[in-house]
Amino acid sequence: MNFHKFKLKEFDFKSAVKTFDYRKYRIELTFAISIVLMLIVLLFSSHIYATEEYWQVSIGDKVVATLNSEDSANSVISQVKDHYTKSGATDVSATIDPEITVTQKFYRTIAKAPDVSTVDEVVDYILTGNKVEKTYTVKKGDTFWGIAEKKDISLSKLLSINNKKEESKLVAGDKLTLEAVEPMVTVTTTQTVTENQKIKYKTIYKKSSKLVKNTKNVKKVGKYGKKLVTATVTTVNGKTVKTSVISSKVVKKPTAAIVLKGTKKSSSKSGTSSSTGGQAVANYALQFVGIPYVWGGSSLTSGVDCSGFVMAVYAHFGVSLPHDAGADRNYGKGVSVSNARPGDLICYYGHIGIYIGGGRLVHAKDYGYGVCIDNIHYSSKPILTVRRIFN
Repeated sequence: MNFHKFKLKEFDFKSAVKTFDYRKYRIELTFAISIVLMLIVLLFSSHIYATEEYWQVSIGDKVVATLNSEDSANSVISQVKDHYTKSGATDVSATIDPEITVTQKFYRTIAKAPDVSTVDEVVDYILTGNKVEKTYTVKKGDTFWGIAEKKDISLSKLLSINNKKEESKLVAGDKLTLEAVEPMVTVTTTQTVTENQKIKYKTIYKKSSKLVKNTKNVKKVGKYGKKLVTATVTTVNGKTVKTSVISSKVVKKPTAAIVLKGTKKSSSKSGTSSSTGGQAVANYALQFVGIPYVWGGSSLTSGVDCSGFVMAVYAHFGVSLPHDAGADRNYGKGVSVSNARPGDLICYYGHIGIYIGGGRLVHAKDYGYGVCIDNIHYSSKPILTVRRIFN
């Protein structure tokens, strides 16, 4: 078969355009163009107006965070509300003030997306609160140690934010900058809890003619008892403001402590002249830094309390001092703080230590530190007197 007979003529596009009857097909053309334009507009507008949903968490009128789901936002409220609920508590009710609210928000996809936080981040942010700076006016007798303790701020931070050193002089009327944390919300929680509580033991005092007057010695160590207490407790941001006891049952009775009080007269009441200097006393005392604190203790190997430490150190030099911080204030010769020398006794209310020079003392501080070295103004307690035993 000869296929050449069926050869098609070449299509002439230009001729076709010239000869096409637009008037005959104008309706069809108009419709087709309209459809194309409509599709273009729909595609473009869908991109412009497309949105994504987010959820804002607000405290009062202030937006504090944005999350990507309603469940996450509501979880923030639940976790803040339950934060101060104790394990095993019953009849729990909690309120938050100002109220935390959740609002749905839409953002266009072509706009910049908001910063989205996690549930843990938002809960931590709300509970931590805002750090704000406050000013404290120095009063007469104030010390850096005392201010730090009173305002619940570390000494190092107090000195750092005020560009001060520990030995810097404080003058009444000076202004110090303090960092304080203001809570973003107040969470009031009322709950019924059952927990073990300590029962304090009694201390029985007995006289002993074998001990020097004003000296104490623990004959029997007291032991705490234990009771099971069920109570309705109300807290504000974790701090207990009200407790109503429902029931209390003693599980273990306390054991009383027996303390012997000396009646024997002491021969050393005024300043003692000796070839031994106070520096020797200070040097000897420093050997015992690190031994544990034991209430009523006077052993430089197994443990001491504050007056027991002073008594044991001075006993090494042949001086009998009471095992009583208050009574120690009557021994030796009184000198001013500015004239203190190594070996002098630094006396506070209910506490005592040995001066080692440079504004420092060595003392049996507490159960956490044992015998340690501190600045003489380590506490808000004022120095009542300085006593010199060796002239």
